[in-house]
Amino acid sequence: MRGIATYAWHDATFLDYEQDFDGTLTSLDGKSLEMSPQHLASVGLGYAGTEFHAEATRTTSASAG
Repeated sequence: MRGIATYAWHDATFLDYEQDFDGTLTSLDGKSLEMSPQHLASVGLGYAGTEFHAEATRTTSASAG
């Protein structure tokens, strides 16, 4: 039996970016990228016997609100 856990922090922000929204040029500098999670985590278990092999992993993510 083996187990694994992972975690990652992701800071997806615009550094120098302007977007045209309906004819209005808007600066997005310092704003977070939409639908991009900041926290990513997963856990898993694995078993490898002489005649049986199985793995299960669960991944989750969360965005800053």
